[in-house]
Amino acid sequence: MSPRPVFIASLLLSGAAALWVAWAIGTLFGLPQFVRIYMNDHQGDGHPAVVIVSYVLLAALTAVIGLVFLLLAVLDARGARVARVFTWILAVPAVLVALWSLLSGGSADTPWWGMLTRAIGGLTLPMVAAAMVLLCLPGARAHFRKRP
Repeated sequence: MSPRPVFIASLLLSGAAALWVAWAIGTLFGLPQFVRIYMNDHQGDGHPAVVIVSYVLLAALTAVIGLVFLLLAVLDARGARVARVFTWILAVPAVLVALWSLLSGGSADTPWWGMLTRAIGGLTLPMVAAAMVLLCLPGARAHFRKRP
């Protein structure tokens, strides 16, 4: 059984991963609306494939990042030292992206998607930051020490 700080950090990372996957699903859900907005902005002369590919790649990347964080949460709970290092390496950009999406998320043309983006950023920012702090506590450090 992992110590309480590691367990809570794993739960927080798993929650952030679930929120990122939910955002990816919301992005795919809004794809027809994004294409329509793009075509209206370009008076029907644009290439909707650019919008479709861009948003699908963004959603896929976000879902993969969510799954990677879920894997890291499981490995952190089991005491894998390498996972703790990778969690720290990936958590710093995750906090920055969450802050950016909280401050600038979405567009005026799709207010629901902007609210979703800001909400996910506002929720994941403290979750990932708290997980980073919890993984540095003395009880957590003892969990990741080399065992005989």
